[in-house]
Amino acid sequence: MRPSTRRAVLVGTSVLVALPILVAMISDLHTLRFAVGDQAIIQLQADDIPGRIPLVGVYSRLGFHHPGPLLYLIAAPAVRLFGGPGLVVTAAVVAVACLCGLLFVLHRRGGMLLFVLGVVLAVVLTRSMSLDVLSMWNPYVLIVPFALSVALTWSVWCRDWRALPWLALVGSFVAQAHLGLAPAMAFLFGSAIFVVVMSGIRSRRSAPASTGGSPRPPRLALISAAVLLIVWLPPIIEQVTGDPGNLSSILDAGSSSTNGPMLGLGRGLGLLGLLLGRVDPLRFNSVGDLRILASVHDGSGWWIILPLAALAATALLALRWRLHDQLRLAGLLFGLLLVSALALASISGLPYLYLERWLVVLSAFIWLALVWTVLCVLRLRLDQRRSTSASTADRRRMILTASFGLGALLVVALIPLAETPGHANDAVGSEAVAALIGPSRAGIGGCGLVGIAPIGGPEGLLVASGLLAQLHHDGSDVAVDDLFAFSHGEQHALRGRTPDCTLLVRAGPADAAGPVDGARQLGRVTIEHGDPGASTVYEVFLQQPG
Repeated sequence: MRPSTRRAVLVGTSVLVALPILVAMISDLHTLRFAVGDQAIIQLQADDIPGRIPLVGVYSRLGFHHPGPLLYLIAAPAVRLFGGPGLVVTAAVVAVACLCGLLFVLHRRGGMLLFVLGVVLAVVLTRSMSLDVLSMWNPYVLIVPFALSVALTWSVWCRDWRALPWLALVGSFVAQAHLGLAPAMAFLFGSAIFVVVMSGIRSRRSAPASTGGSPRPPRLALISAAVLLIVWLPPIIEQVTGDPGNLSSILDAGSSSTNGPMLGLGRGLGLLGLLLGRVDPLRFNSVGDLRILASVHDGSGWWIILPLAALAATALLALRWRLHDQLRLAGLLFGLLLVSALALASISGLPYLYLERWLVVLSAFIWLALVWTVLCVLRLRLDQRRSTSASTADRRRMILTASFGLGALLVVALIPLAETPGHANDAVGSEAVAALIGPSRAGIGGCGLVGIAPIGGPEGLLVASGLLAQLHHDGSDVAVDDLFAFSHGEQHALRGRTPDCTLLVRAGPADAAGPVDGARQLGRVTIEHGDPGASTVYEVFLQQPG
């Protein structure tokens, strides 16, 4: 292709890949106009910026916070402007930017052939996530950035130093967002640093003696180090000033058994065998919790042979045909496979799917590497049998194939993203907050400090967090009970203060609804969801001292 034609194809294809996400974002700006649960807490922390810069990440069920606040910093601009819908906008922008970056890196590494396979990879990741791609919940928002981190690390392995600063930035976002990917990101960062150091040593040895000294480190390596220092400065400051620091709490939680026994290597391999050997990437989202629990006991670990065989075939073909980039990719994925087994083995408590959903990236990359290597070998064999100059018929076939591929991609791009359980729960919670926020604003009109407390089932806490985040965004002085200070932040807790009035949020079945002693009902809504006939009643009450 001519350079202008190639650029047009790259840009047009990237737009088609991003189209389902952008369409879903526009549709969900109303459906998810109010955040609830963990996403409401993310909104709460992001809304404090720039007045207060968080030093740690999202809270963890294991008694610490995830390593860093980069997720809050990225969400802050849109949240400050739009409130809850800003989370949807941020998640969509992160996904689209990382998918386009992934396609760019793959084209840089393997030309149009790998770019086409990268389009398939991008479609698989998007369809696997479905509408969860619009979630800012930290286990979900990092999946596409993790795929980009893998591609950037591979580029560094190929001595493409321009990938270094981007790896430092994108990889840090992934590592700070969720501790579950810390082993994988440590491997990616560590291997990239090893490649840079070894390349520097080789350059020093090969430098002529007349240069009068060893060559300086590459400028991009210094820029990358500066990026790492900047984005990791907040957690370092917190560790030094905290008592104990969050990083120390993470280490203590990893070495204690208070959160339950770890899964262990045997059970971890069973889970890895299920997700990489028995489930194709497009069906990751449909794996149920019962199937996950069964996999740690039913011998699923043997299925790990399937991805191992794919990597072995990739490596053997790459060695036979001297395909160095393919060999490096196979080596990188093999290292990630080993690290993934260790990461799953260290899971404490029940291994819910959200803790392993990032493995879809590894699964998709393994098969991409094999298909790309096979196609490269076939192309080399064809090149040996014919002239390297393309005939007019070859060009026509190429144009026809490209047109068919773009047409098929357009059809796929126009198919709406599928509903997910997480998205459905967020939509129900958003509808509940939308019904209760008006009466709540009117009820607290004469109050100064307002406390918010959930009563009843766990759904009440989700909606209470949503009301807290939205009222805080409106400028009200609101705070949660001290019981929830760890998850919502000390600055958003009562900390022993007596509120002028308290909003009590209750959620449950219709037969559990009724008056609350000493409180006046402000609003009530019944929302049907899940099974036919199933519904939940959401209520908000105003309680004042005396």
